[in-house]
Amino acid sequence: VSTLTGRSLVEISTAVRRGGTALETFRLGFAGTWVSGVGSWIDFIKTFEDARHTMFQAMCMFCVMHAALVSNAAVWMTRRSKAKYPSSTPPFVSWFCGFCSTTLALIFTGGLVLTSIPVSEACHFWRYDLMTHEGVADYYQQVGLADPTSPTRAP
Repeated sequence: VSTLTGRSLVEISTAVRRGGTALETFRLGFAGTWVSGVGSWIDFIKTFEDARHTMFQAMCMFCVMHAALVSNAAVWMTRRSKAKYPSSTPPFVSWFCGFCSTTLALIFTGGLVLTSIPVSEACHFWRYDLMTHEGVADYYQQVGLADPTSPTRAP
């Protein structure tokens, strides 16, 4: 059994200090990269929002076309048919368009849910946990902010 005295204590203390310095350097680099990285995402976020809005408009237009034209045309063609058993093609087209619009709507909604939940959680954390007097004091080191209790101490 070795004891922590003398030379072994000095070696372990030096190793702990070196590790602390390395972690502090990593924290400063990570915080700087994170802050500068978020600023560079603005164009990507705008592009993504434009694509989402365009996809939403196209899906709405497809649903409106299905409800207004395809369904009414299928009913009209079936009603005008003179056959005892009318062709199933127009109702099949209507059902197929309905299936496609429902599938696209569910995929689109699932994608929105997958993106909106993490974003809303981040906003909730930012507003109710981080941007309070206690939150800044608790998270200043992780986010790279100044310590509010010690104005002379840099992050």
